[in-house]
This record gives sequence, C-alpha cells and structure tokens, in this order.
Amino acid sequence: MKQDAQAKAKAQEAINRKQQGQIDSLDTKLKDESRERLAAQTKATKLNGELKVEKKLVKTTKKELEQKLETQKKESEKTIKSEQEENKKLNAKAHSLTASVHTLTGERDKARTEVRDLKARYSKLVSGMKSVSMIASEHDEDESVVSTPPVPSKASSKKDN
Repeated sequence: MKQDAQAKAKAQEAINRKQQGQIDSLDTKLKDESRERLAAQTKATKLNGELKVEKKLVKTTKKELEQKLETQKKESEKTIKSEQEENKKLNAKAHSLTASVHTLTGERDKARTEVRDLKARYSKLVSGMKSVSMIASEHDEDESVVSTPPVPSKASSKKDN
C-alpha cells in the first residue's frame, strides 16, 4: 500500500507539475496577450491622435480652399462685370461712330452733289460769259458804226442765274 500511495503521490505530483506547467504557460500567454493588447491600445491612441490632427488639417485646408475659391469667384465676377460694362461702352461708341459715318457719308454725298451742281452752273456761266463776250465784241464792231449802249436781254440774265 505504501507503494500504491507512493505511486499515487508520484502520479499526483506529475499531474501537479503538468498543471503547473499549463498554468505557467497560460500566465505567459496572458502576459503576452496583455502586452500585445496594451501595444494595440497605445497604437490605436496614437493613430486616433494622428487622425484628429489629419481631420483638423483637412478641415482647415478645406476652409482655406473655400475662401480662396470664393475670392477668385468674386474677382472673376468683378472682372466679368467690368468687361461687360466696357463692352457696353464700346458698343455704344461703335454705334455712335457708325451713325456719325452715315451722317458724314450723307453730308459728303450732298456736298458732292452741290459741287457737281456748282460746276455745272459755273460751266453755264462761263459759257454764257463767252457768248456775252462774243456778242459784245460784235456789238463793239457795230458800235463803231452806231454808238448806242447795249440793252441787256432777259435771256442772258436768266442764264446768269
């Protein structure tokens, strides 16, 4: 019985050693997992901090870009409005110049017509003067015979007009 008790004690000790090994292994595994969990939490905290910084940076950048876009939009609208006003002024000036050209063209044409009419009248007058001059010459020759002053005729006065 003593041997049985010793064998039982040895078997129990082997079981105890085996269980203690399992406990030690589980403790080690638990410590490793706790260390890994703590490292993961640390990394998560660090990444959350970086994420917050990145979100803040994105928000700031977005706000700056929106302000810049708004400024560019206002400047563009101002430029467009200015160009439209300039375009209106230039169109009005072009219209005015076109009207002036039409007016001046009409006046030029009228002046050309007047010049043509005056040249025709001048030619008639010169022609009439030549006729009067010839008649006067003939009359001077006749006057040497008779000294009566000539009487202007109605036909020659109509030619002068």
